[in-house]
Amino acid sequence: MYKRQDIYGIEPLETDVLYPGQANTIIFKGKEYKTHDYCETLINCTGKVLAKYTSDFYQDTPAIVEHEDGLGKGYYLACRTDYDLLEKFYEEIASDLIPELPICKSSSKVSIQVRENGNTQYWFVQNFSDKEAKIKLDKELLDLIGGKKDKGEVVLKPFESKVYGVE
Repeated sequence: MYKRQDIYGIEPLETDVLYPGQANTIIFKGKEYKTHDYCETLINCTGKVLAKYTSDFYQDTPAIVEHEDGLGKGYYLACRTDYDLLEKFYEEIASDLIPELPICKSSSKVSIQVRENGNTQYWFVQNFSDKEAKIKLDKELLDLIGGKKDKGEVVLKPFESKVYGVE
């Protein structure tokens, strides 16, 4: 059975529960972010410290830790923060996980899914809107349904789907 030390590279010592309206701050990527509700103090930290507390008795102690083991990475957030930090934090770790796509979408109503068969990739593009939507292809791709090559800006009709591959 795994323990927090194995997965996150930390051992929680205690949790400081903050009163309503009480706050602390942490530094992440050179920017200060507010914490609220609780702040945990961590000991025996063997992971990479991504953020530290800036004040109180836990000043300069880890607030966010990344720990890598043989199976992957674990991230431990020892405090509750606002969405501005969470957005930045998840964007940072997701950027390493999301593959570069040769297709850019301009609407959240467009879905792009990637499927692989050996070394061949296929991109399934679907417009889930009743309005036209645009995508941009960074390189020439073969529209496997329409049988033609597309490059640059492509307009998807309402509810249109395309399957792209590289010829």
